[in-house]
Order: sequence, then structure tokens, then C-alpha cells
Amino acid sequence: MTQEPKSSFGIGQQVFYVPDHVPTINGFGDRDLDHPDVEPGFVTGFADTSSFPSSRYCRYFHHLSRSGGALILRTVSCGQLTSTHQLVARDYTSQSTIDFYLKQIEEDKL
Repeated sequence: MTQEPKSSFGIGQQVFYVPDHVPTINGFGDRDLDHPDVEPGFVTGFADTSSFPSSRYCRYFHHLSRSGGALILRTVSCGQLTSTHQLVARDYTSQSTIDFYLKQIEEDKL
């Protein structure tokens, strides 16, 4: 399964966080998205500094979410700064679900 190319990772983009230690699964550099340390999430903002030029703020869901359970945010106080080289653009839920969470964050309910 070939992974989608990196996108601009705009706000609301669904992503998988893939830690550097997760191995590739073929000769094309695709990462193992089924690895237990890979987490689904979405982009909530941009890092606007020269120190982190290729990073995004993201919110991630608990691992239980991957097995068909409810989508429960792992952190609710703030986004986690993540380098874009550790992100894979991939939809895993409806965009309306992500939009709901973004609205909750915007209204300071999360």
C-alpha cells in the first residue's frame, strides 16, 4: 500500500504521527502505519518560528481509537508540536468529526 505524498498539512488535515523508530515496509520508504506507536490525529496550527520551520501543532487520539473505539483526544490542553517528516496524510475518520473537534478547540471547550 503506497502512502499519500506529504501535503501542506493545513489545519484540519487528518494525519498519522509516525515516530522515527517505526520501520519502513517496502523499498519505497512507506512506513508501517499499523505499528503500535503510530497515532492518528489532525493538524491544529502552524509553528511560526524559524526554529521549527517544518512543524505543525497536532492533536492525537488514544490508541483505542485505532481499533474502532471512540475517538478520544490524548491531550486536551494544547497541540503537540510535530515535525512534518513524522506525519503521513491519511484520512481515518469523517472530516465532520475532525471539524467538530476543531470547533470545540476554537470555542475553548477543549
